[in-house]
Amino acid sequence: MESQFKPYSLSQIFSLTGEFFKSYTPQILSIALPILIPIQILLFFLSKSQSTPPEIGFAVFIVLVLNALSWVFLSLCISIFVSEVAVQNSVTVPQIFEKAMSKLFPALITSFLSFFFIFCLSLLLVIPGIIFSVFWAFVMQSVAIRGKVGMEALSYSKSLVTGRWWNTFGYFLVLGLIFILFSIVIMLPIQLMGSSINIIQPLVSIVMSIVGVVFSTVFFLVYEQSLPARTA
Repeated sequence: MESQFKPYSLSQIFSLTGEFFKSYTPQILSIALPILIPIQILLFFLSKSQSTPPEIGFAVFIVLVLNALSWVFLSLCISIFVSEVAVQNSVTVPQIFEKAMSKLFPALITSFLSFFFIFCLSLLLVIPGIIFSVFWAFVMQSVAIRGKVGMEALSYSKSLVTGRWWNTFGYFLVLGLIFILFSIVIMLPIQLMGSSINIIQPLVSIVMSIVGVVFSTVFFLVYEQSLPARTA
């Protein structure tokens, strides 16, 4: 089935992301909240705990691992949901969870590879790490949507970015600057009032992370549609 994400110009990707949230925010929340709320509750209570190491240290380690896994799983879920909506498929939350679970292990392998290579490249010089971070910006979507794993996912992401590295870098840079501005606008007044930010700050991070995944997936689908010869 043909995707609704035609080869748009890069200047329209933000608009497409906004339109997606306007139409599907309840569905996104129904996917994200069951995944994130339990972990965030655990993190909140651990931050309030008065226990001393090693008990608290081990508990924090376990929860941080679960938190990382939950974000990988959520990224898969959102990527799958956006791609299904793009081809106008009707899909339920349990179906999305089932598809994402089947891709969780490949996603972990691929994420580890990309992190390892970027870390090694950054040890040599910072610039190669930045270059390949942009080339591999779509590895999660490559796993979730196209079923690529490991080096194949890295190569697929790189094939989409090749020839458009600066455009890709620029758009993710703009997104990052928007996130920073959003954080300042939300958090600065709260800090000036002396209010507690233990709850607000994680919520802001969660919102920005979800927006980032949707943006990346829309970006990925637009790139695929504009390069049919490469992605066939």
